[in-house]
Amino acid sequence: MNEKDKKLVSIVGEALEQIVLPELQIIKDEVGNLKETVNKGFKENIEQHTEIINSLNRVETLAKSEIKYVDNLSGRVLKLETKKA
Repeated sequence: MNEKDKKLVSIVGEALEQIVLPELQIIKDEVGNLKETVNKGFKENIEQHTEIINSLNRVETLAKSEIKYVDNLSGRVLKLETKKA
C-alpha cells in the first residue's frame, strides 16, 4: 500500500468515526426505543385480550348455569302438563 492509499484509508476511517458512527448510534438508539414501545404495546394488547377471554369464560359459565336452570324448569313444566292431561 502506497502513501496515497494509506492517506485515503486514514481519511475514510476518520470520516467513519466522526460522521457515520454517531449517526448509526442515533439510529440504533431510536430503533431500541421503538422496539421497547412496540413490545410494551404488544404486552398491553395481550393483557387486554386475556381479560376479554377471561370475561367471556365467566359469561359462558354463567350462561351454561342458566341454561341448566331453564332446562330443569322446562322439565318440571312438562311433568305438570303430563299430570294435568
